[in-house]
Amino acid sequence: MTMTKHLFKHSLLLSVLFFTDHAYQQQQKQQKTVLQAEDLVAVFAVIRHGDRAPTDFTASDPFADDRYWAPNGKGELNLWGIERMRQSGRLYRNRYKAFLDGPTTREWPVYVRSSTRNRTIQSARHFLEGFLNDSFPSTNLSSLITLDQRMLTTTYPCPLANAARLAFFETAPVTEYMASKRSGIEHLQQLTGEDFFAAAPYTLRQLEFLASTTTIERDEYKLDGKWVVEVIQEVFRVTLLVLTFSFAVADWIRDPANIELMDDFKRHVNLFNWRPPTVQRYRVGPLLGDIRDNLQAIISSSGTLAKFPLKSNNNSSQAFFLYSTHDVNQVLLLQALGIYDQIGSWPPFYSGAIIFEAYKSSSKANQDVFLRTLYRKVERSEVPGDQTGGNSSFSYSLVDQPLNITGCANLLEVEILDSDRLQKSSTVEILCPFEEFRRLILDKVPLNYEEECAKSSAVVSHLSFSVFLVLLLLFRFHLIQ
Repeated sequence: MTMTKHLFKHSLLLSVLFFTDHAYQQQQKQQKTVLQAEDLVAVFAVIRHGDRAPTDFTASDPFADDRYWAPNGKGELNLWGIERMRQSGRLYRNRYKAFLDGPTTREWPVYVRSSTRNRTIQSARHFLEGFLNDSFPSTNLSSLITLDQRMLTTTYPCPLANAARLAFFETAPVTEYMASKRSGIEHLQQLTGEDFFAAAPYTLRQLEFLASTTTIERDEYKLDGKWVVEVIQEVFRVTLLVLTFSFAVADWIRDPANIELMDDFKRHVNLFNWRPPTVQRYRVGPLLGDIRDNLQAIISSSGTLAKFPLKSNNNSSQAFFLYSTHDVNQVLLLQALGIYDQIGSWPPFYSGAIIFEAYKSSSKANQDVFLRTLYRKVERSEVPGDQTGGNSSFSYSLVDQPLNITGCANLLEVEILDSDRLQKSSTVEILCPFEEFRRLILDKVPLNYEEECAKSSAVVSHLSFSVFLVLLLLFRFHLIQ
């Protein structure tokens, strides 16, 4: 009897605990902030250009000829890249249609910045073709794109950033890694006939070019040796043709061990090149500052945001911001925010984007602005032809991966309703308050870029002259001795 009473009390206690915990979870679920398209106030898309032809070739590469990279040539968008960017624009348009149309019908806003490279300019142009649904004359699309080398490349002159990058190449993590890979580099030198060590301190960068080029040749263009019919010229309405045999990529390029070695170089060049805080400040700081300032302008004018067509060049009237750039700039952005490892420490693929969606909850309890951060891929899938022998085609889709910004405090757990999709769905994610984002990037945004870089140039020159004087004095002292 005693045992029965004991078991009864124990069971009763477990039941009470279960129902209490269940009630608590239900209460927490009810308190969870729910966001939807109407709460979205701005979207920032930092997008990589579309698929391209290789930019660099070794002297022994048989595919260095431009004829292999039609229609646009080396380093430029290929046909797959053009189509992927157009499809990206259409997919983004569908994803944000409910937001951009809003409670009041408005014209579609565009704020477009691009690096000075032609492949990023053309990527932005083809994206806009899909995004604006061909409603804007294609001949005038270029007028919507503003070029910005400082914000969206890593080549804008800044001696301090360059010096910090070179200095990091001399640190133990880099030198020890390079020493451990010396035999592998020598192996690739024998295979290609290149002297990668002669490119020091940019040896790793040259190896990354090799890895990128061979990947494109092997996996994307699938250059495997075949007969090709080429048009030579047309004479008196007679087309002259020539039958040639295309080269195949060398066997060593297909060797899994070599592929793994080159992939490792590609991974480490991005880990090493952009890690120093000084490099991040001047190579991605302007972009972070632009996102911050544009969002602040929207927040300040949010009371009238939906009351007029969004055609003005004034930032406060914009709602969708497009930055067309390169994978290295995306790596810089991810590393600066401490989230590069969340995508596997691997550069974003073609048309991949870092997305910042800014939400302002309609809840009276919390009307702060929060940032949702995503890594977005545009995946291409082959659709087989029908049974009648029709050609296969491709379909495209957006695949989002939530990212949590490292160091962000006062996080908000929210449920996001994607009501703009064909079927309503929701996800539970963690968002970063905009004020926390501002705090986190404070030391990563230059106050006066040109002035700071000019000072750094003077410092570098002064140090170089000082080192010269010291060496001269030591040399004279040695002669006296």
